[in-house]
Amino acid sequence: MTDAEVIKRAKYKSSVKDPGIRGILKMMRERFVFQPNDPSLSVKLNVEFR
Repeated sequence: MTDAEVIKRAKYKSSVKDPGIRGILKMMRERFVFQPNDPSLSVKLNVEFR
């Protein structure tokens, strides 16, 4: 089977009232990865699951 990947524009929000950080969310079979549009920001999300 091929490795499917879904890429969406998204906002990372730490709370409901937070305006969010714009970036890209990559959803793969084994993990979710969020990368902010601004490379100087340290907010990154890399969640692995099986």
